[in-house]
Amino acid sequence: QNPATPDYFGGREDILAVVKERIEKAAVQRQSGGILVYGYRGVGKTSLLKKIISMVSAGNTLNAITIYRRISKPTSDTELYQIITETVLEEIDLRKNTLEKIGENVRSARFLNIEFKFDEGNWMKKTPYFKWASLVQNVKNAGFILIAVDDADYLSKEALGELKTIVENQNNTHILLVVSGGSEFEERLVEDYSPIARVFSGASFNLTEFNIRETAEALNKPIAGSNTSWAEEAIKEVQEISRGYPYLVQCIASASYVENNKITAERVKETLKTALEI
Repeated sequence: QNPATPDYFGGREDILAVVKERIEKAAVQRQSGGILVYGYRGVGKTSLLKKIISMVSAGNTLNAITIYRRISKPTSDTELYQIITETVLEEIDLRKNTLEKIGENVRSARFLNIEFKFDEGNWMKKTPYFKWASLVQNVKNAGFILIAVDDADYLSKEALGELKTIVENQNNTHILLVVSGGSEFEERLVEDYSPIARVFSGASFNLTEFNIRETAEALNKPIAGSNTSWAEEAIKEVQEISRGYPYLVQCIASASYVENNKITAERVKETLKTALEI
């Protein structure tokens, strides 16, 4: 019942192509931007966010600061700024500690060397918004900041409004904002907060069911290089039973798995009760 790990992430090639463009804009063209994903529970929103984070973090070559926070309760604009500011500071401290452990002479160390210098006395007096603004203006050596907010449905109207401010403020360090929400989240943005919806123009995705090719990819990635394989008819059976709904594909795959053998359509049918229990 966990999101797919980035290594096993399947499908969504059209979305990942746009994600690569947005990452390129943030890292090379120095442009802030946003990506919105929405859909029903179990359709793969968190899996996609984790995949985007892995794309940014791979090899540290982009030298980005990555933030992932899942919102699990109603959250105000003040709380939102506090969350993302604290998370960035934690990431900077983590890099400092790692840098000290590996030593300055290691080639990869330059990708960890991110600093934030501030006047502690003035810092404590600032509001959460101005702490965030100060942080973004004074962080050094970061390629950009990736902010991934999962389950943004819990954000207050004011907090949603601040998403636009976070992306569009003129900062020394650029922002790539990735936000996920439920099936009605995009409609809520368009109808009630259309200026915010424009932040995600060209990169707003309603996650739907897998087609048969995506289902096959999702089934085959976790067993690549092993002696287990999926019969073509078994993949078709999974697609028919699940209708390509990613969470159900995952449950059926887990129930049907056999080590060092071929998974057949009969095996999928036989283990359906176990899949439903999962």
